[in-house]
Amino acid sequence: MKKKLQGVFLFLFLIGCSSNETVSPTIISDILPTSSPLVPETVAAPVQTFTPTVPPAPIFTSAPTLEPLPTLSSTGGEEQLRIWIQGTFECLLPCWGGITPGKTSWQEARQIVEQLSGFSRVNVSENLSCDFGGCNGIAWSLYPQTVAEGAFYTKFPENTVHLIKINIQNEGNAQKINLLRNIGLQEVFRWYGLPPIFLLYVEMDQSENRFMELVLVYPERQSIIRYTKNTDLVDGKVTNCGQDQQIEFIILDNKDQLMSMDAIASAVETKDLHINSHYKTVEEATGITPNSLYDAISAFSDFCISTPVEMWTP
Repeated sequence: MKKKLQGVFLFLFLIGCSSNETVSPTIISDILPTSSPLVPETVAAPVQTFTPTVPPAPIFTSAPTLEPLPTLSSTGGEEQLRIWIQGTFECLLPCWGGITPGKTSWQEARQIVEQLSGFSRVNVSENLSCDFGGCNGIAWSLYPQTVAEGAFYTKFPENTVHLIKINIQNEGNAQKINLLRNIGLQEVFRWYGLPPIFLLYVEMDQSENRFMELVLVYPERQSIIRYTKNTDLVDGKVTNCGQDQQIEFIILDNKDQLMSMDAIASAVETKDLHINSHYKTVEEATGITPNSLYDAISAFSDFCISTPVEMWTP
């Protein structure tokens, strides 16, 4: 399967990135007022002697390093990941695990993610040159116990989190920690409602293996959620009845990059999703309105989605 990842997501922020020298910040000098209030010509201005006190030049210091949070054990870490994946009332998209693009600083994001180092691999890289500019990055990975991994990138000069990528897969018998069940379509619809952009795509290769993708775009939540689903061929239709094989999150600090398919296809942060003209709206692909499909999925755990084979074959 061409889009299936095998545990390399941990090093995503090394792809297309290289070490870069840190530019020293420019110090802005204090500006003292030089003008005086206007005085009417008929009134003599009182004579005053004034010696301004010049404050000392500001001294630039880097942001303070936060104290490390307690490292989570294997059991505690798995439970924390389930909570982060599913979300809470206090942290719904675009917040993920207490980290919100555009708001969370590099020091805060690093403090949070490094809690996972007790049971997962955590990798930190600083002063990189990412496709969108200078950045820092931190990633976690549970591979090979399971294919579950995430990466968080800041953007200079603000050095706040700019982009989050989360990838969770189901590897059958090799799946020792099943995290997919915590963020199914029903849960997403319950938390976030019907997405403004709701797309479907089917990939069919020469060996007749096939998979279905459902893409949910929530611009106001600065998020894309992509489901890759197992399928069967039933009566000339590619059909999925709820089985998820992979779930991906892309979370940005800018909703404008998610307002249309063209914007998603052209932005450097989302272009690797390859969401293009091959994707069809849910109604085009299934003949069912998004609202009807939303109602069916919300009401039944054993829902099925079908699309004609000929729509996806050359």
